[in-house]
Amino acid sequence: MRLLLLAFCLLTTLWGYGQPPKMKPGKNKFEKGKLVDNRPVGLWEYFDSNGKPDLTFDYDSSKIVFSRPDTTRYWLKVDTAWQLVRPMRAPRLLGSREHDIIQIAQSIKYPSVAIKSGTEGTVLISYVVTPTGQAQDFLIENGVSPACDDEAWKALRDNFNNWIPAIYRGKPVPARFYLMVTFRMVASEQRRKESDKELSVLTAGKNVHFVDHVIITALGIERKSGALPLPKQ
Repeated sequence: MRLLLLAFCLLTTLWGYGQPPKMKPGKNKFEKGKLVDNRPVGLWEYFDSNGKPDLTFDYDSSKIVFSRPDTTRYWLKVDTAWQLVRPMRAPRLLGSREHDIIQIAQSIKYPSVAIKSGTEGTVLISYVVTPTGQAQDFLIENGVSPACDDEAWKALRDNFNNWIPAIYRGKPVPARFYLMVTFRMVASEQRRKESDKELSVLTAGKNVHFVDHVIITALGIERKSGALPLPKQ
């Protein structure tokens, strides 16, 4: 799920991409580039957690200079039906995916009402990346509680909102993705195994293929967050 296609999109204009988004100033190991009025300009390089190049994008020309190759199959809407296929250009976030997952994890708080009631479980949300690169059609496929569901939904809405759309048969098409947010009271190996089992149950028979997983742990009133991607399916 994480590595994305270079073929066909090298030095090509990004379909449907408009004005670059405002970004929070500051440097980190996942991205390198220049900001003007809090907006990226010129070439920006994005990296994974090991420092390997993931994407290079020219914001002046809206062109992809480099994108790590990806042969993953994705759920794409071809004509009027969703199909699991390999696109000519894989859909991906405009930036470092690992960085965005970490930002999602850091933005989610274990709701105090859920802590007081000892509520645990996994929220599963599906969403669609449009041919113009926007994330929309958020749908909670599995909920835990109104407070937990809302926390997960807001984090996804506020962070995963700037995409490079999929190209299939020479044109941009919608792509479907999933986010899982697990809320658990205590971090332990046993709870980790239980969470993995729960994920298998949630995805069984649902054709869930491309999933990011975030784990939020509460210890008493202390709130901690972390990101853990599911293995590529």
